[in-house]
Amino acid sequence: MRSAKELRTAIEQCESYAGKLRCTRFAIAAPEGLWIYTLNYSGQSSQLAYLPFQSEISPAMVEKLKPLIGFNAFRT
Repeated sequence: MRSAKELRTAIEQCESYAGKLRCTRFAIAAPEGLWIYTLNYSGQSSQLAYLPFQSEISPAMVEKLKPLIGFNAFRT
């Protein structure tokens, strides 16, 4: 994300998609990292985590991601 405005635009787009799909959580991935949110209402999502990308995803990062995304079968 090059700016806070770009991130806000991405969040708004994800909120729209998540709402239509009735998802309670969504993630935004960019070269800089992974942002994970819980969808409350459009425009009022709460950030659960920001994980900057490194050269590789460590097993510890995978374990940290699992409860945040609500998907226990997450694998690298």
